[in-house]
Amino acid sequence: MGANEAFERVIRGSQTTSDAYDVVMRSVNNTVDSFFTALSTGDFSSFNMGLSKMIEKAKEAQIAIDKLGNATMSYSYFDTKYSAELEDAINKAKDLRLSQTERD
Repeated sequence: MGANEAFERVIRGSQTTSDAYDVVMRSVNNTVDSFFTALSTGDFSSFNMGLSKMIEKAKEAQIAIDKLGNATMSYSYFDTKYSAELEDAINKAKDLRLSQTERD
Protein backbone atom coordinates (compact mmCIF):
# COMPACT_ATOMS: atom_id res chain seq x y z
CA MET A 1 0.00 0.00 0.00
CA GLY A 2 1.35 3.40 -0.92
CA ALA A 3 1.36 6.41 1.36
CA ASN A 4 -1.44 8.09 -0.59
CA GLU A 5 -3.68 5.03 -0.39
CA ALA A 6 -3.00 4.66 3.35
CA PHE A 7 -3.76 8.34 3.89
CA GLU A 8 -7.03 8.05 1.96
CA ARG A 9 -8.06 4.99 4.00
CA VAL A 10 -7.41 6.82 7.26
CA ILE A 11 -9.28 9.93 6.13
CA ARG A 12 -12.22 8.00 4.67
CA GLY A 13 -12.25 5.58 7.62
CA SER A 14 -15.01 7.48 9.37
CA GLN A 15 -17.66 9.94 8.32
CA THR A 16 -16.32 12.54 10.76
CA THR A 17 -12.78 12.60 9.40
CA SER A 18 -14.01 12.33 5.82
CA ASP A 19 -16.27 15.35 6.29
CA ALA A 20 -13.55 17.35 8.05
CA TYR A 21 -11.08 16.53 5.27
CA ASP A 22 -13.59 17.58 2.61
CA VAL A 23 -14.13 20.89 4.41
CA VAL A 24 -10.39 21.52 4.49
CA MET A 25 -10.00 20.62 0.82
CA ARG A 26 -12.85 22.99 -0.13
CA SER A 27 -11.09 25.71 1.84
CA VAL A 28 -7.86 24.97 0.00
CA ASN A 29 -9.65 25.15 -3.36
CA ASN A 30 -11.34 28.40 -2.39
CA THR A 31 -7.99 29.85 -1.32
CA VAL A 32 -6.36 28.90 -4.62
CA ASP A 33 -9.28 30.45 -6.50
CA SER A 34 -8.96 33.60 -4.38
CA PHE A 35 -5.25 33.74 -5.17
CA PHE A 36 -5.84 33.64 -8.91
CA THR A 37 -8.62 36.21 -8.59
CA ALA A 38 -6.20 38.41 -6.60
CA LEU A 39 -3.57 38.03 -9.32
CA SER A 40 -5.98 39.03 -12.04
CA THR A 41 -7.49 42.00 -10.14
CA GLY A 42 -4.47 43.11 -8.11
CA ASP A 43 -6.58 43.05 -4.90
CA PHE A 44 -5.07 40.59 -2.41
CA SER A 45 -7.33 41.34 0.58
CA SER A 46 -9.74 38.42 -0.05
CA PHE A 47 -6.81 36.05 -0.70
CA ASN A 48 -5.18 36.99 2.62
CA MET A 49 -8.44 36.34 4.48
CA GLY A 50 -8.85 33.01 2.66
CA LEU A 51 -5.29 32.03 3.55
CA SER A 52 -5.95 32.68 7.22
CA LYS A 53 -9.09 30.54 7.06
CA MET A 54 -7.19 27.76 5.30
CA ILE A 55 -4.51 27.72 7.99
CA GLU A 56 -7.16 27.57 10.69
CA LYS A 57 -9.00 24.73 8.94
CA ALA A 58 -5.73 22.83 8.48
CA LYS A 59 -5.08 23.13 12.23
CA GLU A 60 -8.60 21.82 12.94
CA ALA A 61 -8.03 18.91 10.55
CA GLN A 62 -4.77 18.02 12.30
CA ILE A 63 -6.54 18.02 15.66
CA ALA A 64 -9.25 15.74 14.21
CA ILE A 65 -6.63 13.36 12.80
CA ASP A 66 -4.84 13.28 16.19
CA LYS A 67 -8.13 12.47 17.94
CA LEU A 68 -8.81 9.72 15.41
CA GLY A 69 -5.38 8.22 16.11
CA ASN A 70 -6.00 8.31 19.85
CA ALA A 71 -9.43 6.72 19.44
CA THR A 72 -7.98 3.99 17.24
CA MET A 73 -5.27 3.18 19.78
CA SER A 74 -7.85 3.10 22.62
CA TYR A 75 -10.13 0.84 20.61
CA SER A 76 -7.28 -1.55 19.86
CA TYR A 77 -6.31 -1.69 23.54
CA PHE A 78 -9.83 -2.39 24.79
CA ASP A 79 -10.59 -4.79 21.93
CA THR A 80 -7.50 -6.82 22.82
CA LYS A 81 -8.29 -6.68 26.55
CA TYR A 82 -11.91 -7.79 26.17
CA SER A 83 -11.02 -10.45 23.60
CA ALA A 84 -8.53 -11.94 26.09
CA GLU A 85 -11.10 -11.84 28.91
CA LEU A 86 -13.70 -13.50 26.68
CA GLU A 87 -11.24 -16.20 25.62
CA ASP A 88 -10.37 -16.85 29.27
CA ALA A 89 -14.05 -17.12 30.21
CA ILE A 90 -14.72 -19.54 27.33
CA ASN A 91 -11.77 -21.70 28.37
CA LYS A 92 -12.98 -21.80 31.98
CA ALA A 93 -16.50 -22.72 30.86
CA LYS A 94 -15.14 -25.64 28.83
CA ASP A 95 -12.67 -26.87 31.46
CA LEU A 96 -14.19 -30.01 32.95
CA ARG A 97 -11.57 -30.07 35.72
CA LEU A 98 -13.21 -27.00 37.33
CA SER A 99 -16.27 -27.21 39.54
CA GLN A 100 -19.64 -26.26 38.10
CA THR A 101 -19.60 -23.03 40.12
CA GLU A 102 -16.20 -22.02 38.72
CA ARG A 103 -17.30 -22.89 35.20
CA ASP A 104 -20.51 -20.87 35.55
